[in-house]
Amino acid sequence: MIQVAQFDDRPMQLGEVRNLVLMGDGPFYVSPRCFVDTPRPPGPGFVPCPECETTVVNAGEIVTISSTQAIWEGRTGMVIVDVSNELGESIELRVNVLSGFNSMER
Repeated sequence: MIQVAQFDDRPMQLGEVRNLVLMGDGPFYVSPRCFVDTPRPPGPGFVPCPECETTVVNAGEIVTISSTQAIWEGRTGMVIVDVSNELGESIELRVNVLSGFNSMER
């Protein structure tokens, strides 16, 4: 079983960092992926940034999910966090990123 003990899925602002804490049958494999809506990043296809590396954590450990300025300034989109364990269970967490254009409008 994978339980989310801590994660705020409200929209993130530019530069914000969120903690993710999981409980259940670990270890857990946590893979954040950034999906930029506008404008699209240069180059073909999905190219992961350093923040998109898979991290292995045990129950109760903190994983940070961030919306770094270098990636998100002037862009909108979402971070999708895939979580799985060795039992084959998986969940997907989504959080919108309100940065660049959106945060300037507030």
